[in-house]
Amino acid sequence: MKPASCLSNTFSELGLQRIEAQYSLLLSRQLGTPNITSKGKLLPRNVLVPLALYPSEHPLHEDTNNTKKPLVEELEPRTKLVEDISNKLKLVEEVETKSKGILKSGPVTTQKKECPKFEWVKEGDKLKITVHVPKLRSTHIPNATLDLESRRIILDAAPFYSLDVDLSLSDAQIMSVSGGASSDNPALTLKRQRDLDVDNATAEWHVGEGVLVILA
Repeated sequence: MKPASCLSNTFSELGLQRIEAQYSLLLSRQLGTPNITSKGKLLPRNVLVPLALYPSEHPLHEDTNNTKKPLVEELEPRTKLVEDISNKLKLVEEVETKSKGILKSGPVTTQKKECPKFEWVKEGDKLKITVHVPKLRSTHIPNATLDLESRRIILDAAPFYSLDVDLSLSDAQIMSVSGGASSDNPALTLKRQRDLDVDNATAEWHVGEGVLVILA
């Protein structure tokens, strides 16, 4: 039987070989104690130990099972709070009922927009289109929109006017929309002209005259 020192050396060698094989390291076989200067005798230290870790027979031991608060606590019903919430819900229901009654009473009226009149003339190499909007004021202009396409003019001048001139429609469709005789229908006569020059077009509001002038 091998002595204990031999077994210890054998186990140490096996451990070192295993570490070397696992991590691809080369470890020294010279074992010794660290050369650290003594700093003197260790002084006593104070340690805080939870009461639950004291032995059960120790006077400071505390039974945590008896003192631990339950995860869910049952509270006493608050009658006054329930009554207050109930009263508030009733008040909200009354307000909603009154609001619905107010909304239902009286017809809802919406103002229908008027289709403004317009005419056009040739001005040099431009087509000058004048749209009559006498009801518009300067306060309405920021909300007005003008969409100009090569064969279409769309004007939305709320709350009074709405114009949609689609020159790509047939003569019959244009007549059904705008009405009037074919000879003096500005949409039909404008249809016979070239496409509108959208890239170089300009538009000006003449509020004093109550017109919108488009050059395209």
